[in-house]
Amino acid sequence: MKNVFGYKDSTIEGMEYDGKRFITAGIPISLRDELYAAMEHETDMEFRSDKLMWATILGGAAFVGFVLALIKVVSAFGGSVADLIASQPLAFYGGIFCAVLWLGLKAFKSARKRSLANDGKVEAAAAALNAVKDRCDSALGVPYDRKKVDIFRLWYEQKSGKAAEPLSLEQEEMKIFREDDDLCISNNENLFVMPISGFTRYVLQKERADMFEWHKDVAYNEGEYSRYDIEFDGDDFYSCRCYALQYSEGLDEFEIVFAEYELPIFKEIVDVPVEEE
Repeated sequence: MKNVFGYKDSTIEGMEYDGKRFITAGIPISLRDELYAAMEHETDMEFRSDKLMWATILGGAAFVGFVLALIKVVSAFGGSVADLIASQPLAFYGGIFCAVLWLGLKAFKSARKRSLANDGKVEAAAAALNAVKDRCDSALGVPYDRKKVDIFRLWYEQKSGKAAEPLSLEQEEMKIFREDDDLCISNNENLFVMPISGFTRYVLQKERADMFEWHKDVAYNEGEYSRYDIEFDGDDFYSCRCYALQYSEGLDEFEIVFAEYELPIFKEIVDVPVEEE
């Protein structure tokens, strides 16, 4: 079964989706270039803290040094603290230095991230990107009342005509709506149109998928999303279970993989049975 948004190219430019037969419209090349430039700028503004990689590496080394020193000190402790310092001065003072350095760098990174987040550049870049996306909607004929959903593209390497490991699911916020008897999906560049009559079922998958962003206005663990087992590592990644909306067309079978919490939106358009893998 092919992912409608599956592709075998490692770069966005020249990407050819496995579900290209469902594409009915695309944006002009000039607008696509504007979209890519706005996306790149927004990403640069959002991830400027990555330039603090030196602090991450140094902080990690300091933490390891602290742990090693702590193990050395604990194993050598058998009397007073003064005796310990006399017998293991390097481990004792080195451990204190590493602990202070690790905590100091951690506090520095947090303060720096807060400063970058509050300088207004992220919001300005996001607003500029949204303006370009609105123009993409107009070019593709996407209505104002469309819904935004998290869908997963599938990137794969191909050998001897078959998809080969590793497979990677990549989150992308897309827009869906119904037009006549079709499910329509926009990824800002193309409009995919699929007859609703071809869909057969939803399958809740066992494997979880990683997400780099949380797109909703409500926090992942609050409101309607609190009932889903969405995980967050506290730094960069979210993860969730996914549904595969399966589609059959003659001998060909396709699927649209999306985040579990988007099922109610899809069900409003495609009302087929829900099953579990």
